[in-house]
Amino acid sequence: MQMKTGQIHAWLNRGTRDGFVTKLNRPVSYQTTRQQPQEEHAIAVEECLYRYFLNALKAITGQDPLPLDSIVERLQISKAQGTAWLKAGIQEGVVTRLTRPERYSC
Repeated sequence: MQMKTGQIHAWLNRGTRDGFVTKLNRPVSYQTTRQQPQEEHAIAVEECLYRYFLNALKAITGQDPLPLDSIVERLQISKAQGTAWLKAGIQEGVVTRLTRPERYSC
């Protein structure tokens, strides 16, 4: 599972704005209040966010599949990240893609 750079930047900017993340300069880096090993943390966060996405998708689609634009708007994620996670979910068999019009459900 790969995170899209634009989505990561959006979350970091939101975290900085909300006071959960501190942006450091030269070189640009970000810091949270808790320190964890980088590699282990990155894998865990990526998987957790994807699983959270699937749970949220299940909650918002229920019996009514939604188009991509509605999903990304409701979950406040980038279209690129939504597309990547939907594609992964389809490959895993946990997301259903309907056509005419194109919609998704979990």
